[in-house]
Amino acid sequence: MEKKKFDELYSDLLVHSVGLQPDDRLIVRGDTAFWDFYCELAKAAYKKGAKHVDVWNSSDTLTHTRLEHSNPKNLSYQPSEIDCRNRIAIDENAVFIRISTSVNPFIFEDIDSLNLGILMKSYTAQRRYLLSSLMADRNRWLVASYPCEEWARIVLGENGTYEDLQRIVLPILFGPENKPVEYWEEKSRVLEQRCNVLNKYGLKSLHITGGGTDLSVGLSRKAIWTGGQATQVPEGSKFLPNLPTEEVFTAPDWRKTNGTAKTSRSVIIQGNEVIGAEFHFEDGILKKWDAEKGKETLDSFFGTDEGSKRLGEVSIVGSESPVYQANRLFFDTLLDENAAVHIAFGSGYITNLEEHETMTDKEKEANGLSQSDVHEDVMIGCDDTRIEGEAYDGTRHVLMEDGRVML
Repeated sequence: MEKKKFDELYSDLLVHSVGLQPDDRLIVRGDTAFWDFYCELAKAAYKKGAKHVDVWNSSDTLTHTRLEHSNPKNLSYQPSEIDCRNRIAIDENAVFIRISTSVNPFIFEDIDSLNLGILMKSYTAQRRYLLSSLMADRNRWLVASYPCEEWARIVLGENGTYEDLQRIVLPILFGPENKPVEYWEEKSRVLEQRCNVLNKYGLKSLHITGGGTDLSVGLSRKAIWTGGQATQVPEGSKFLPNLPTEEVFTAPDWRKTNGTAKTSRSVIIQGNEVIGAEFHFEDGILKKWDAEKGKETLDSFFGTDEGSKRLGEVSIVGSESPVYQANRLFFDTLLDENAAVHIAFGSGYITNLEEHETMTDKEKEANGLSQSDVHEDVMIGCDDTRIEGEAYDGTRHVLMEDGRVML
């Protein structure tokens, strides 16, 4: 598909999927490299009736420049107007679309991990209100990838082209029949049906094995599974938070995590690649971790706050996923997490607990919801992954066998 045509169709899809309504304010977030696409998104949004579209650009290149040349004592500084801007946008019920793709996902590999940790800690703290609000679905939001020449070379090698990459991701984003709106509506129905089955089971715990992982994850009695479309609280408007999405997920009781998790795919954390990571839990406490590559990055990440060492999410994705079927590592967590079973460190989604609309901080703690300034997914699923769930009534259910969802 010609790039201009793709950008037009993709913009329409994202604006539709985020549930944009007339007179909404849209905020687009992402790297400066995709300015032309942001203009296409704005066009689609204005045609849909948006009252204002703004772009909040970021630049990994500029951040690298700061880390390379700034006095380290200044790395903890973040302008106060960033938090003010975030709070105003959230409170005005703005709608958010974030493009997650990085033109250089490994850009910080030559940066001292201590300095990187200082900067990232201050960065996440300044965006605490934004993250917590979006994770509670106070606003409609969507995270999406965007194919480009730079990403093609990362995924396919130095001779990779935009056209090659588009051929791979087009069926993932638009579906096999190139009818994206209908495709994602049907996908959401399938994921919702899986959630209904899981919620009916009333699961107490999960036992995940395969590929070096042997992990027990406890769940609160109030835990609920979600996937596909989400519902804005309290307005009730529907939106799709991720595109693509192949997962159903819930928030664990972080205190009831035991065993070992081993990554099945490399993951990008703080602009560094982490390969072959292992995590060991005892009664919810992350006792130790290691990696074939990127141990220092994990050290930096887990130094963010206490919540960063806790389990905030467990997600089921089977080998029937089109992302898995593409047989590629995309070096973009949004795509890679939708290829395999994964867990997330850091903050859990409050919407994965019943009665979350009125839940106090004390009640969140009582239900074992992890709270943190960060949320980072790591993939642990593989061809021989098995998941067995034990319900509060004592019954057992096989949820996954040999990497395939059994719901």
